[in-house]
Amino acid sequence: MKFHNLCLRILSAFLISVCVSLGALAQYGGGGTPVGSSSSGSGYSSGSKAKVIGIVAGAAAAGGVIFWLMHRQATVNGCTQAVDGGLAIHTIHHHTYILDTHKLTADIPAGSRVTLQGKKTKSKSGKREFEVMKIKHDYGACH
Repeated sequence: MKFHNLCLRILSAFLISVCVSLGALAQYGGGGTPVGSSSSGSGYSSGSKAKVIGIVAGAAAAGGVIFWLMHRQATVNGCTQAVDGGLAIHTIHHHTYILDTHKLTADIPAGSRVTLQGKKTKSKSGKREFEVMKIKHDYGACH
């Protein structure tokens, strides 16, 4: 399992447990103002309403962060090169990805340094592949 995925899972589990714990805490009166003596007449004290609103807002923010982390696209930066009937990119981290450009409308020229945005995958044979969604930047010819 990749370190990034492990961190996301740990963060997700932590945020879920905090949200569940805070929800239980909000239901507990905690020895404060008796329920029947609130001035609003709704059966909840104003302090518990604020706690519930805070918990809901926190849970929504945590959900948004987790969604953003899980759905953002990967980027690779490197030099493209022609391979058997297609293109590959050799990154600055010394990884080579076979490029899948079927969702891309513009052509990527061989021999150019580019930053690409998309999705990293592996083929059945274990080779790294990159499904290109967008050319983020074209720096020109490789040196």
